[in-house]
Amino acid sequence: MESGEIFETNPDSKGKEFKINILCKYEPTASAMWFISQCTDIINQAGFGLVMR
Repeated sequence: MESGEIFETNPDSKGKEFKINILCKYEPTASAMWFISQCTDIINQAGFGLVMR
């Protein structure tokens, strides 16, 4: 998104929200949750969303 390449390869994506979905088979450990929290902050600052289920 930052480089605009996504819009060149997928022109229909303009104006749409980009979201990363993480699906967990098992409950994440405390250290995994910390890591995901750190990733979420960085991903949000880049203009994307992150959802964990």
